[in-house]
Amino acid sequence: ADSIPDPENRAEIFYEVAIGYAEAKKFNEALSIIELIEEKTLKVLALTETADAYSKNSQDDRATQLLIQSLQIAYTIEDGVYKSIAISAIADKYLKSGNFREAIEIAKAIEVIDDRESTLAKIVHKYIEEGQIAAALLLSKEIVGDSKGVIIPAIAGKYAQDGQIIEAKKTI
Repeated sequence: ADSIPDPENRAEIFYEVAIGYAEAKKFNEALSIIELIEEKTLKVLALTETADAYSKNSQDDRATQLLIQSLQIAYTIEDGVYKSIAISAIADKYLKSGNFREAIEIAKAIEVIDDRESTLAKIVHKYIEEGQIAAALLLSKEIVGDSKGVIIPAIAGKYAQDGQIIEAKKTI
């Protein structure tokens, strides 16, 4: 590790190695490498990917612990853009696991408006996929930017697809 003089390169290499270990289900090794990552955004991303690997290995409790740890670190990132990247990644993992409530709460904490709305839009689309149209419509009210132009027609389309023409018209 000390033979790599540039801390940014070192962090990226540690990140890649940690992800490799996590994908190979060598979780202890992955976590040991993650501890060596000094750059907070990459540490958060490595923790979230490792959490995903734990979930795939039916170890959801451990995955949740890592997501909580990664969120604690993400909140300490000073740069707004990097903080948004980290928090978005965590929200995505919660969404992937079907934990909508946590994903929404985390997404609302994203400081960069475009990133926040993009993450909320992903959640809305997931609601639509799962047929939870009312929840999608309710959450869509939190979105005011460009994403709304895509979301509203998707919600209306789902209503129409389900034969709820009046609701589809009301949505538009």
